[in-house]
Amino acid sequence: MWKENTVTLSYVSADETLGTVSLASEDILAAVEKGVISVTCDVDTTQLGQYSVEALTNYIKDGRTNSYYNVDINFLDRAAVEKMRREADTDEKASVE
Repeated sequence: MWKENTVTLSYVSADETLGTVSLASEDILAAVEKGVISVTCDVDTTQLGQYSVEALTNYIKDGRTNSYYNVDINFLDRAAVEKMRREADTDEKASVE
């Protein structure tokens, strides 16, 4: 499930000027739905946390750890955002009942 975060995006506008903007994740999802941003990515933060604990545990136990952990990234386009919102609405309605 998407978690609320704030990110800073660097972009090149249509007239080729560079810029940055800080957005909350809700703003990013809204921009994807409107087509302002064509796609965004979602890092599996649960998996990232699990790998962090695993790395720390290995370091404490063995004095070393794997130097690379591959964390899943999901790319979210307009259809994926709409599906995610529908599922969240369904989950919210089910928890209220």
